[in-house]
Amino acid sequence: MSEIAFTKIEDGRFCGILAVKIVSFPSFKILGKDSNDISEVFFNSFNSILKQIHTFCNDETISAEILWTTKPTTNQINLSDIEIYIIFRKIDFEKQTISWQLNQAYEIFKNTLISLKFEWEIFEDISSLYGSLAARSIFLILKKEEIVNFSNAMLGFFYNYDKIEKDASNFSMLIDTLSKCRNCSVSFQIIPTEYNEIERMYIANMHSQLRQYSDGFYHATLGHVKETRADNICSNYENTYRNFESKNFLFNICVFGSSSEVFNVLTVLNTQFSKSEKQTRLFSAPLDFNLDLKKNFYSYPFIFSEISLDFSRLGLLQTEEFTYLKRLKLIASSQEIASFFRLPFGDENVTYGIEINKIEKKI
Repeated sequence: MSEIAFTKIEDGRFCGILAVKIVSFPSFKILGKDSNDISEVFFNSFNSILKQIHTFCNDETISAEILWTTKPTTNQINLSDIEIYIIFRKIDFEKQTISWQLNQAYEIFKNTLISLKFEWEIFEDISSLYGSLAARSIFLILKKEEIVNFSNAMLGFFYNYDKIEKDASNFSMLIDTLSKCRNCSVSFQIIPTEYNEIERMYIANMHSQLRQYSDGFYHATLGHVKETRADNICSNYENTYRNFESKNFLFNICVFGSSSEVFNVLTVLNTQFSKSEKQTRLFSAPLDFNLDLKKNFYSYPFIFSEISLDFSRLGLLQTEEFTYLKRLKLIASSQEIASFFRLPFGDENVTYGIEINKIEKKI
């Protein structure tokens, strides 16, 4: 079993951490496929990983993170090299339970890393990662949310949120941008979860009502009523309704760095998610609070998740009526999550910034 680092958090539980550093990334040449085919293989492989992790722990006490950090270079075409870590965390009162589940998560990733021809190593110098998160600006990226007013005021208004559309493309734009940053990090964090019974009931009711508005119905006063603006909202709720039994996750996307670097990375991420025919709309939220990242590094995915839950631009969400909708901007299925929770590979557009392995080696 791999060595686990522990710390005790405020409620008396232990938080364990296990980190893996990716040493080299496979070139498409040694994978024996063209870039588009490899992108699909990577997407499906990480979607499978997510489902497996969710199967053995979905009580919001385990997290996985893919952390991209920059390391300044000298005499290179790029200002920085990019280092990528996979970090697993688990909270529990029993260290033995933490160790077992973190090693289970690691084994799931390990098998995929072998099949996709990555090289990696267990990374034990956890404290060295604190510096990579030193930042003057921290932004969270959430699904965009909005209140939609229908054309007929008698139908009221509805809360709407975006779905993350599938994107299996390689991370060439993100790699290019980060390789031009001196001190910037991007953290993709996931926490397995499930919809609770009250959320399911509320979402099902919303879906049913929106379907009625979308299809049209007879009203005693208004006559035949059909609300075309309900179509898109109904589609989102229908997708959520279908995903009740899927493997679902809370997610955080955090960007750390100087103001200018963070802006450039946010632009790239928004562009990447907007490639699909039906664009994913994201919302970037600056965090204005004092969080000691060094002190809270072990548990910060859980902390960011709590912060994100209470963050909303929509004052209406502070009312009791919308209590059971607050998590919808933070929950996504494994298929949605796999659009960003993946590793890159070397191809025609990714030739520097990461260590690319062009000759297959035995692991």
